[in-house]
Amino acid sequence: MSALNIDSASFTQIEGRPGATSRRSESKILAIVGARGKMQNPVTGSGGMFIGTVAKVGVALAGAT
Repeated sequence: MSALNIDSASFTQIEGRPGATSRRSESKILAIVGARGKMQNPVTGSGGMFIGTVAKVGVALAGAT
């Protein structure tokens, strides 16, 4: 199972934008994650919590415990 739980401040801000729809909110969240590498709302500074499996560890963290 994989999920991204969006915090309430980010959810309210994203859903409250003019013309917001479920599909547009999804696109906005994916754009934030794509640009920042995580869910960190540039407006509120808040984020969320990812629940899932790490597919790959970057070179900077290889061997870290």
